[in-house]
Amino acid sequence: MPKSWYLMGSHNRVSGFENEDFTLFAQSGFDELLADSPESSDVLIDGIAKRVIIQQSTKDGVLNILGRYGDYKAGDIVFTINNKLNFLVTQRPYFNKMYQRSKLEECNIELRWIDEDGSIQSQPSVLYSNIRSNIGIEEGKTMILPTARRQIATQYNEFTSKIKKEMRFIIVSEAFEVIDVDSVSDAGIVNLSLRSSGDINPVKDNLELGIADYYGNVADHHLTILNGDYVSIEEKQTLQINVEVKNRSEIVNVGGELIFVIDDESKATISPTGLLTPIEKGLVIVSISFRGITKTLQVNITASTTNNYSCEIIGDDSIKYNMIKNFRSSVFNNGIERDDITNYWITDIDGSSPSSLASILEQDQILHTCKIKANNKKGFFLLHCENRSKLAYTNKKIEIKSII
Repeated sequence: MPKSWYLMGSHNRVSGFENEDFTLFAQSGFDELLADSPESSDVLIDGIAKRVIIQQSTKDGVLNILGRYGDYKAGDIVFTINNKLNFLVTQRPYFNKMYQRSKLEECNIELRWIDEDGSIQSQPSVLYSNIRSNIGIEEGKTMILPTARRQIATQYNEFTSKIKKEMRFIIVSEAFEVIDVDSVSDAGIVNLSLRSSGDINPVKDNLELGIADYYGNVADHHLTILNGDYVSIEEKQTLQINVEVKNRSEIVNVGGELIFVIDDESKATISPTGLLTPIEKGLVIVSISFRGITKTLQVNITASTTNNYSCEIIGDDSIKYNMIKNFRSSVFNNGIERDDITNYWITDIDGSSPSSLASILEQDQILHTCKIKANNKKGFFLLHCENRSKLAYTNKKIEIKSII
């Protein structure tokens, strides 16, 4: 007699086997049964490939599912690959030494709605049009519902857990309103009680998509790259890509939902927050995505240039007693004049001590000019000038002369 047949019988222990050994032996027997049974099916359980046994039951529309320990749980969606159908695990599994067992019900509708963020949500669900348990899905606990009432069982997840009373759904071209939400009676399941809410309202409801309260609530996201669509940077620079997302003209907090992808990682890398770090020269394209919207940014990486800053003070080399003279400066980088902010100050000839020979009356950092008034004492002082980055600097030796 094959091992799997023996295990399916009334015996629960093999002579000489410890309980743990027998459990492993029994599970091995179930694996053989999965391989040989005509009731075995290849399925996807919440998207993960599994092999299970699916059997008919004594209740119409309800199937039994047998699987290895931990292969599924209450509320899981089981997609049968052969007949392309979704089923909902509607009962907490119970276990023996060979397998776990539960109930399956075919998902005969796709429940669709707009969530609080304006996104479309869709969930395979079980619709009970006139007979439904009012306290769960156990057999024998049913009630007759009025024709204008519906019951729905759906998977409990982060989206269905937010379904509230008074939300509206379109079910087979009719609008229904949620009057009760029960996520306690059945593990892994949200039980919804609904009643008819009248005719479809074309101003609010999208019958083509089967979504109630669609218009005015669905998200209308627009993504803008604040850096523009083309940026040029040097090899030694980094670039922070800044993105703004609006929903119906209101700026939204996207959190970590932005996805940054670079087309050539040999030339640059991109962090999850959009910081681009060059590796070598070349053109790269960065794609930024948010909820199905994608925009691109071209980044041209050029060779780094060596900065060679210099500064020049233009003006006379002397000032006579109590006279005022104007001075102007120019800032250069690699010989090219730059429009930069400058700052002036004066010192004694040693370059650090305060000077008593002259004073700065005023200076214009934008026009790069200053006015200096001489006192009535002979000598020399230094006029200093530098740009705001302090990379360009110079000084000029100026003599104070007597009027005679």
